[in-house]
Amino acid sequence: MTGTPILNTPVDLYSIFHLIDPVRFKSESWFKAQFTHMDYSLNRHVFRSKGMEKLSTLLKGRYLARTLSEVGIELPKQHIHVERVEIDPKQYPLQARTIEQVSKHAAIMLSTGETHTLMHMISIILRKRQANVWPGGITIRDSEGEIIFSVGSEVQESAKMDAMMVRIEEYLAQGKRQIVFSQFREALVEFEKRLNAKGIRAVRFDGSTPKGLRDEIKSNFYKAKGEEAKWDVVLVHYRTGGAGLNLTAAEVTHILDEEWNAGKRDQSYARNHRLGQDEETNVHIYR
Repeated sequence: MTGTPILNTPVDLYSIFHLIDPVRFKSESWFKAQFTHMDYSLNRHVFRSKGMEKLSTLLKGRYLARTLSEVGIELPKQHIHVERVEIDPKQYPLQARTIEQVSKHAAIMLSTGETHTLMHMISIILRKRQANVWPGGITIRDSEGEIIFSVGSEVQESAKMDAMMVRIEEYLAQGKRQIVFSQFREALVEFEKRLNAKGIRAVRFDGSTPKGLRDEIKSNFYKAKGEEAKWDVVLVHYRTGGAGLNLTAAEVTHILDEEWNAGKRDQSYARNHRLGQDEETNVHIYR
């Protein structure tokens, strides 16, 4: 059993446990109620707080967890680099101004004492993060859904994207294929345009990518297939390709913005650092 269902869809584990112990693991509805809850942002069940601990207690003495090294599998080393990116107000005046405006707006919203839903507050925090990645097109709505702050398409500056482009071009000169991760689809769309404008072959793997193209990308970035490279860079949305995706034909991963969930973050690092990878890999995290 691999880690993918544990991170993505724990309900997929039910059939295995029911086969092992049909008395204790009596029904899927019982399993969902005991160990999981519905995450509406992902539209699937995930482990509830301490759900995995509770499950481990029931399985105590009946399972063995093993790492790759324990079964004699050693992957080439993966190097993690943290890139500190300064958003200089003189060099990036529009981006710096947007970050300031979004931060001030969030402070005003918090200081009014008005009651906001958790999802609304998370949305404001996300917009602050987005402003640091690529501020173009940011929109903030109030709890009634009305637009109260909007950034037009004229804001095209991104210190992070500029820093990442430099690294990507350096690795391309070495003939290395690469992966870019972001939780913001708008940022991926924008960066795809920038790559294509430089003649760099790029493709997006997100929720809007047709199934046929997804399959083509998976096959082309799977080293064992040995296909001729169709793309130099694949731009991946965490929600679509954060786990269960084998991209071993790429040796470099760029994290444009980090996933909050530690497990999903590590999964993004592992997309090219897995069975079949015979080269050392690099991960660049832009902060």
